[in-house]
Amino acid sequence: MLRKLSRIISAALAAVLSATTSLNAVEYTFANIADSSDSRFTEGFLAFGYGRHPGSHIALNDFGEVAFFANLSGVYRADRYTTVPIATIQQGFTSWVVYGPVGALSINNHGQVSFIGGTHINGLEPTYGVWISNGPVRTLITEAGNPGLPSVQSYTPINRHGEVAFTKRIGDGPFTGMYLGDGESNVQYFESGSGSTEFDRFHIRSLNDHGGITFFGQLSPFFTEYWTFVGVGPGLVELVAQAGFHFEHLTPFDPVHGPATELETLTINYYGEVAFWALSFGGEEGYFRGSSGNYSNIATESDGFSSFGHWVDDSHTVILRTGYKAAFLAETTAGVQGIFHSDDLTIPIIAIGDELFGSTVLQLILGHEGFNNLGQVAFHAQLADGRQVIARADPVGMPCYLDLDHNGTIGPGDVGFLKDNFGCDATIPACARYDFDENGAVGPGDVGYVKNRFGLCP
Repeated sequence: MLRKLSRIISAALAAVLSATTSLNAVEYTFANIADSSDSRFTEGFLAFGYGRHPGSHIALNDFGEVAFFANLSGVYRADRYTTVPIATIQQGFTSWVVYGPVGALSINNHGQVSFIGGTHINGLEPTYGVWISNGPVRTLITEAGNPGLPSVQSYTPINRHGEVAFTKRIGDGPFTGMYLGDGESNVQYFESGSGSTEFDRFHIRSLNDHGGITFFGQLSPFFTEYWTFVGVGPGLVELVAQAGFHFEHLTPFDPVHGPATELETLTINYYGEVAFWALSFGGEEGYFRGSSGNYSNIATESDGFSSFGHWVDDSHTVILRTGYKAAFLAETTAGVQGIFHSDDLTIPIIAIGDELFGSTVLQLILGHEGFNNLGQVAFHAQLADGRQVIARADPVGMPCYLDLDHNGTIGPGDVGFLKDNFGCDATIPACARYDFDENGAVGPGDVGYVKNRFGLCP
């Protein structure tokens, strides 16, 4: 059975950076972001998340910051050095609703985390709904009844502009709306429900910076499978893939929970390409990217894989980012169960049976937003010594998001890089990467953004 060899880098750093994994072309170091027994955490973390897949409640941004949910405690954002409470009991939150095993958490590059939760503040009645928080500042995107009878459901992905996609029941009627909101206004994209002229039901999965919302949609209650779509504006939809036409199967319909597994991913990148699991008419399953009949393989059974469903409940997790890079869960024909990168389909980034943080991995879950544009991967692992950890895999030699001169730190050289590119138009993808203040061009505001973050890479 194929296994990667892990080794301890430094005993002194074992709690943070403990292992390096040798690959054919890429090596990874592993950062211990959250540990169920780590003394850095004082809130009594017993486990991370709910349900059969507790580690699904994980989201990762391009800065390497990881958002996660800790049972009995709340929502946090952390990197190698700091842990920031986002919505905790100490901050007045009393409930966090995560439907089944689904992780309703998302994070953008400003460190804002979106989630569904309820709070008591100053003894007032609880306010329950979709929130954005960076720790000190909280914004209520929409209220949603009460935790006992919520009108908000599904994922709540957030983009770099602070916009959140969510579904919410429309008044007291039979219809549910799909919205994009920022705390000031909510724009309705579609509606669903018995008798709706648009969709019988839908389930949001991801959101990009252009307002594209991916979702599983059922056009008729008589259909036995969901199709995949991207909503690009009010009433504007693009078909990604149709079961029975483009592929034999996408994700089966479950009349109670929607897609047959609530952990099924459907991710969209900056350029609007979507990644998904499918079974071809030839009987070969795998992960694909594309839309409307134009598809490319990410990984299929022909690449030496025997299964792409999680070994616990057959859910499929694939995350697509810029450059058509993807991370995904799979099992090889040799029996290796792990997380793979589309650039290396032969050896996993991390697998069950690997050594990690002084123990052995017994179970793995790739976070539903656990892959970023720099190639970092965030995942949950159950270890043989009883610990649960949330870890981040970092490609060796990869500069962090603001390390523009690639010297290993954020400093004056990165400011010089920006100044050399002043005026670069952010409508050009290569320039958009450096428009940190989102004003449309690279300029002084972006320099200030970088100066405020001088120091070590997170």
